[in-house]
This record gives sequence, C-alpha cells and structure tokens, in this order.
Amino acid sequence: MRESESDDYLLPADVSLARLETWVRGQGRLAPSSTESTRRIHYDTFDWAVHGDGAMLACQGRGPRWHLIRLPLDPRERQLVLELDAPPDFPAHLPAGALRERLLGCCGGRRLLPLIQLDTRAEIHRVLGDDDHTLLRFAIERTRYRDPNGAAAGALAPRLRVLPGQGARRQRERLIDGLERTLALRPARVSVVVEALAAIGRYPGDYSSKLDLDIAPETRAEEAARAVLRELLGTLEANVEGAREAIDPEFLHDLRVATRRTRSALGQLGAIFPETRLRPFREGFAWLQRVTGPVRDLDVQLEQFAHQRAGLPEALRGALDPLGERLHADHAAAQRALADELGGETCARLLADWHDFLDTPLAPEALGPAARRPVKTVVAARLRRLARQVLREGAAIGADSPPEALHALRKRCKKLRYMMEFFHSLYPRREIRKSIRQTKDLLDNLGGFQDRAVQAERLRLLARRMFEAGEADSDTLLAIGALVGQLLAQQRDDRAAFDEVFGAFRAKSSRARLKALFGG
Repeated sequence: MRESESDDYLLPADVSLARLETWVRGQGRLAPSSTESTRRIHYDTFDWAVHGDGAMLACQGRGPRWHLIRLPLDPRERQLVLELDAPPDFPAHLPAGALRERLLGCCGGRRLLPLIQLDTRAEIHRVLGDDDHTLLRFAIERTRYRDPNGAAAGALAPRLRVLPGQGARRQRERLIDGLERTLALRPARVSVVVEALAAIGRYPGDYSSKLDLDIAPETRAEEAARAVLRELLGTLEANVEGAREAIDPEFLHDLRVATRRTRSALGQLGAIFPETRLRPFREGFAWLQRVTGPVRDLDVQLEQFAHQRAGLPEALRGALDPLGERLHADHAAAQRALADELGGETCARLLADWHDFLDTPLAPEALGPAARRPVKTVVAARLRRLARQVLREGAAIGADSPPEALHALRKRCKKLRYMMEFFHSLYPRREIRKSIRQTKDLLDNLGGFQDRAVQAERLRLLARRMFEAGEADSDTLLAIGALVGQLLAQQRDDRAAFDEVFGAFRAKSSRARLKALFGG
C-alpha cells in the first residue's frame, strides 16, 4: 500500500462506532474521540486560473480572522497560507507575501469568486497500542455543501480519512489494509471539493475563453462553422452578466473578444450561409462591439494610469489626481450605460435569435456554395488568401506609410489569426502554433502602435474637456501633456520595431511553413 499524507474513503452507511471498536479489538484499543468543525469557502477566478496553476484555494474561518490557503494538487508541493481580516476579492488587495505573488502571477486582475462552501464536522479517532502510543489516526467526516451564488445545498456522502500519525510504517500500512477490508471501504475517486462542485453542476475548468475545438478535416463546412459559432456564443453568454455587473474587467474583455471573433467568422465564412440571413447578425454584433467599447477603453486607461503616472517626474505625479478622478467618474457613468444595454431587450433578442439560427438547420438549397464542401478545403483556401494579403500589405509599408496602412494590416492579421485559431485542429499542432505565435507577435506590435495613438488623442480631448469644465489647472494640463508625450514616444518605438517583427513573419522559413500548412 502506498504511504501518503492521508487516505480518503467513502464510508458505508452502516458503519457504526461499535463496528469500529470490533475492528480495533486485537489491534489495540480505541481512544475517546474528539470533534472538530470547520468551514471552508473555496475560491477561484471565473476562468479557473488557480486550478490551472495546479491548486485549489480555500478561505477557512468564520471571521473576524480568516486563513487563505493554497492547496496544491501535487501533494509534494507545500501549502501557502495567508491570514486575512476579510474574505478575499482581488489578489492585488491581499497582504504582501508569497501567496499574494503566486495568485497575482496566475490570476492577474481577475477577482477571486466563491465557488462552494463546505461545512465539515469530523470525529477524530485514535487507535492506541498497549503502551498508549498512537498507532493510527482517522476521522469520520460529514460535510454539507452550499452554493454561495445560489440556493443549492445538501449533504455529501460521509468519508473516512486516514490522517498522518505516529506508528511504524509497516504497522500503519497493516492497520489501514485491515480497516479497508473489514469495513469494505471504497477509495474516494475525487476530492470532497470536486464532489461538492459536481452536486451544483460545476467542475474545475468548466469555463475557458480559449477555443479548443477538435474538428475533423472531412467535416462539412456548414457543420464546422456552426460548431465554431456555437462555441463563441457560449463564451458571449457566459460573460454578459459579469460584464453587466462589472465583477472584474476580464468579463468585458472576454465578451468583446468573443464578439470580435464572431464578427470575423461571419466575414470569413460568409460563403457557407445566405447573406440575407447573416446581415441582421452582422449588424447586431457590430452594435454589441460598439456599446461595449467605451467601458473597455476606460478599463485599459485606468489599468495603465498608475504605471504611466509612475513614469513621470515626481513633481508632476500629484497634478494627475484630477485626471484619475475624471477617469473613474467617466468609467462609472459608462458602466451604468453599459449595464442598461446588456440588460436590455436588444442584447437579449440578439443572443436568442443567434441561438435559433445556429440550432435550426437550413434547407440545402438555402445554403451557400461552400456549405457541403470539406471544411479543410474551404478553410485552406481562405487562409492562403489571408496570408498572401498580409505578406503583400506588410511588404508595402515603408517609412512614409500613413498610420491607416498599419491599422488596415492589423485588421487583416486579426482575421488570419482568428481563422488559424478556429481551425487549428486541421493542421499539425506544432507548426500551426508557430504561425499563430508569429501572427500574434505582429498583432502586438501593430496594436501597440494603434492603441497608443488612440490613447494620446483621448487624453488630448479629455484635457480640453477638463479645462473647459474648470477641473484642471495649469499643472494638471502640463502633467497630461507629459503623459501624451510618453505615449507618442512609445508609439515611435513600436513603429521602429515593425520592420524587425514583420521581417520575422515574412522570413523564408515562415513563408515556407505557411505554404506547407495551407498550400499554394
């Protein structure tokens, strides 16, 4: 039998204290039991970042003092514990320490959300030898679960947990083997946390914003397109309420990315469905992208504000306080407007109609010319065309090219990246990942160039507005001007780096990879 820190078993309903005492007889004697009661609320981000980092996160206690515990999935890794005076929310708000840094590394700006509450009452038993030395410790645990976000609650099956204790290894193993046989114990296949999550219809990793569909090359293009669009719709629906309530900025970010990908898919896969049916959805998702823009822009600006402020001379930093106040006020107003839009009839109708369209088969004669062709044939042709366009447009950009040319190239690169991500399973994993990575590097460069120009212009307009409203004195205007200068300098750096980044994309080996993947 494997030696471990603890062994967890499902306890048969008919196991009684008398039966335990019968088993103990001949082994030693059963000491008087003690009881312990604990409450643990397990947390993770909406996208399971803590679990993805190889751990569960539990907050134990009932206030006013709490202990936040990182419970590694690998028993060889040590636990991290942090004492709190309130339940956790954002990792950045936690006291300094190793646990805070670990959570910041995997969670970023996402809020820690309560997943499941477990209230456990444990009866602790000890098997004593003739000299009253502890041979074995075990606990009979009865746990009730409650969904912190709903009404679901109930009791889990009792468990018997063998606890770390004294005693020689061989003797301990012999006692555990006897305990298993005598009581007909069944090892618990999942942890009590996973069992409780399953009781409320959840499981670790049940949400991810990443598209990971396994589409076979011979799948009909219509079927594959519907699969991609349904997956994106699932991401949209999963994030609407979080974006509406402003739980954390990543809900809105994931909502906008899924919207952007949906719009891109509609453009690239238009030959599959009739245009007359797609047109209302093109307009609807353009509306959704538009109404979510102001809050997302302010999210990004506020996220970068502290870093930008720190990059100014110390004498100018305090003068930016009015700008920070204005950004927060604008964000609050924009968020209220967004909540109304996402909670309104237009959004609900868009998603409901899109559901109906994706779930309702069309008559064969109503489909586009590409609908019945193998998806790989359709996708490869589209990817060949996109890759050629990116290479041609990028090569045409020179030192005197206007910003509009780089912006147009960025939009083309997004289409290429999204199509590769949608249908990555059609191609060799290693090679398609390299091409996606290179396209993303190019997008990062072009995005930095564009975003800093937009931010600089927004700051100029904001400075004028604050001046006219009497919210900014000369020091504040000077400090905002310094921020604009900072952004424009960074934009120049992005522009200077373009040739190198694009050079890697158009290198002979990269072009050969694209040709081998997509043909042509």
